[in-house]
Amino acid sequence: MKVAIYNHQYLRGACPGCYKYYLEGLKKDAQRCVAKAVELFGENCEIINYTDLGPYPNDSIDRPGYRRMIESVKNHEFDVLVIFKLGTISTDISHIMETYKILKENNVRIITALDGEKAQDFLEEALKKYKE
Repeated sequence: MKVAIYNHQYLRGACPGCYKYYLEGLKKDAQRCVAKAVELFGENCEIINYTDLGPYPNDSIDRPGYRRMIESVKNHEFDVLVIFKLGTISTDISHIMETYKILKENNVRIITALDGEKAQDFLEEALKKYKE
C-alpha cells in the first residue's frame, strides 16, 4: 500500500523563534499522519511525503508540494492520502471539494489523522450537496 502524507504550515515571515515553533508543529502533524497510516495499513506501507512550509496562505492551494501531490494523484503513484485535518488542504471549502473530486476520479482515498475515514464519508456527502 502506498500512502501519501500531505502537510502544510503557513510560515508568516516569522522571527527565528517562531520559525522553530512552525517546524515543530509541522513535524508533530506529520508524525500523527504516519501513525494513522501505520495503524490502518501496517508497518510495511510505503510512505511518500509532500510538504509545504513557507509563505503559502491557508486559503490557497497554489503551493509547490500540493501541486506535486496532485500530479502524483493523476499519475496513480499512491492509493491513500493522509492529512492531519481537512483544513490542511485549504481553509476554502471549494479547494477542499476540488481536491476531493480529483482524488475520487483517480481512486485515491483520503483519511485524516484526527478523524480517520470519517473525513472521506463527510466529503462524499458534501460532494453530493456541492453538485446541487
